[in-house]
Amino acid sequence: MSGDVLRRLRGLELADVGQALDDSDRTETLLGELPSVYAAALRIANGFTVHSGMNRVFGIRADRHMDLRSWNEEEGWRFAWGGKADPSFLMFGETAFGDQYALRWTGSSYEDVVYLLDVNLLSVRPIFDSFAHFLDQEIVQNALSPSHPVAVACVGKFGRVSPDENVVLTPSLLLGGYEDVSNMVKIESYTAMIYGGDIYTAVVSAPDEAAVVGVEPWVDDVGRQRLRVVFAEEA
Repeated sequence: MSGDVLRRLRGLELADVGQALDDSDRTETLLGELPSVYAAALRIANGFTVHSGMNRVFGIRADRHMDLRSWNEEEGWRFAWGGKADPSFLMFGETAFGDQYALRWTGSSYEDVVYLLDVNLLSVRPIFDSFAHFLDQEIVQNALSPSHPVAVACVGKFGRVSPDENVVLTPSLLLGGYEDVSNMVKIESYTAMIYGGDIYTAVVSAPDEAAVVGVEPWVDDVGRQRLRVVFAEEA
C-alpha cells in the first residue's frame, strides 16, 4: 500500500510545500527516527497542506509554523498546557482547528501508528494503524474529496487558511461555546494553541461551581500572547 499512496501523493496539488530536504547528518538522523512512509513523503514534499490549509503535515524546514522541530518545542505552545502535552508524542501535523496529528516515541524511534490529540483537551486516541493509512485516508482523501462538514464550511467562510493561522471557536467549547462556523475566527497558530492551553488549565483547576464571566488577554514576560479566564468569584 505504501508505494501506491506515495504515488497518489505525488499526483496531488499540494500547497505550502517547503524546499527540498538537505542531506545533512542531522536531517538524516531525524528522518531515520520517523516511520519510513513519513520520511518518504517528506522527500516528495517537505511539509505541505491540503484542502485550503485545513490539513497540514510538517516538514524539516526554516519556517517555524511548518517545521516539525519548532512546533514541538516546549516553549512554543506546549508549556501552556500544564504538562498535558505529553512529551512522548511528536506532533507532526494538525488540522486548521488545532487538532494535533501525532506519533508516539518508543524509545528508539516513532511507532507507525497515528494519533489525534483533541484541540480542547489534548485527549489522545489512535486514528490510523499506520502512516500509510493516514496519508491515504486523511491527506489524499481530504485533498481530493473533503467531507468534514465544519472544515468544508470553514473553507466556504474563510477561503484558504494559511499555515501560520488556526481557526478557533469563540468562545471555546470549554467556556460554553457551541460549534458553528459563524463563531469561528482566524488566529496565529502558536497563539491559538497557547490560548487553548490557558483555557484548559484554568477550567480544570477551577471549582465545579465556578462560573466564567469573561476572558482577559495579557502578554507574558517573553512576549507571548496569553489568555486569562475570569471566574465569578474573582470578579
